[in-house]
Amino acid sequence: MSQASTEQEQGMHNVVGDVRDVVKKSSGLCIGLGVFYVIAGVLAIILPGPATLAVELVVGWLLILGGIMQFIYGFQLRHQSGLLAANIFCSIFSVVAGALLLIFPMGGVLTLTILLALYFAISGIGRIIGGIAASSDGGWTIISGIAGLFVAALIFLELPTSAAWAIGLLVGIEMLFGGWMMIAMGSSFRKQPEPESA
Repeated sequence: MSQASTEQEQGMHNVVGDVRDVVKKSSGLCIGLGVFYVIAGVLAIILPGPATLAVELVVGWLLILGGIMQFIYGFQLRHQSGLLAANIFCSIFSVVAGALLLIFPMGGVLTLTILLALYFAISGIGRIIGGIAASSDGGWTIISGIAGLFVAALIFLELPTSAAWAIGLLVGIEMLFGGWMMIAMGSSFRKQPEPESA
């Protein structure tokens, strides 16, 4: 084997190792974001009872914090343009939806319910697009997106009666699905195979 061929193989081996290291480093952030979403989802299911205003404020802050964390995590995926775009898109929409809830807390339960249905629909579409872009690792992302679209359709079909139950319960369910999706994705990142030794 020639010297140039050996150096080329060694260079390729180093590149594969670097990519593997980046993916594994981002796995902890992905799992952390997933755990945050799961915890936030449980809180969103437990806390809506005391008052509608409390639900609006909690959901607003959860959407903003989750959106900020997803925006930060999105830049860990900058080498996968489909996932980056989907994460940035979903995170910006999440922050905007949360800010609107904080700015207009008494806008009404029905308005909040419609806003949340739109959030589920748009984030579901974003996750499906991201899952398709991820190809082999996108199964959980696509399932999460389909669940978001299902929740959105359920809310819209049951309006106006869905306003009485949809807010806390469905935010919690959406965040649980999103959290489990992120945990599964982060776990799959950790399982990336070691490169073959030269």
